[in-house]
Amino acid sequence: MQQLINQIRYRKATFDDAKIIKSLLVHAFKNNEGLFLPLKPTEHNATVFYMTEIRPIIINDDPCLIAFDGEREVALSCCSTGVNNAYDLTKRIALGGITVTKKQYRRQGIADQLRKVMLSLLKEKGIDFVLSDISKSNTSSEKGCKKIAEEKSLFFNEISVKYECEI
Repeated sequence: MQQLINQIRYRKATFDDAKIIKSLLVHAFKNNEGLFLPLKPTEHNATVFYMTEIRPIIINDDPCLIAFDGEREVALSCCSTGVNNAYDLTKRIALGGITVTKKQYRRQGIADQLRKVMLSLLKEKGIDFVLSDISKSNTSSEKGCKKIAEEKSLFFNEISVKYECEI
C-alpha cells in the first residue's frame, strides 16, 4: 500500500476485493453518492454494479483504487478505458466509474487525492481525456475536480447536462 493523505493509504483493487468493493457500493447507494440512478442500497444492486461496472475495470487493469484507514476501507475510485477498445474514437478517453467516500471520511481530501493518482495512472496508459458524470447535487465532487484541473493546469469543460422528467 502507498501513502495517500494523513494516515490514509491506498492500493489498486483486485478480484479478491469484491466483498470490500460491494460494501462500499452499498454505502454509496445508502447515502446517494451523487449517482444518477435511484439505486436501492441492496446487496443485489451492489453485485450487479460490481459485475457490470467495476469488474471490467479490474479485468482491463484500469485504475480502481481502494483507500484504507488502517485495515478499514474508507473510499473507492474507479475509471474505465474500455470504451477505447469498443469504439473507434477520435481521442483516447477514460470514463469515470464511481468515487465513494464513507461519510465520516468526507471533506478530508481523500477523493481528490485518489483522483490525482488515477489521472497519473491514466496518463501512463496514454489517455488524453476523462469523461465523468457528476450529479448536480454532488457539489463537493465538482469542486474537487475543478480544483485538481486548476492545480494541474488541465482543461475542464462541462459538456452536457442530464435531465429527468417525471411522467
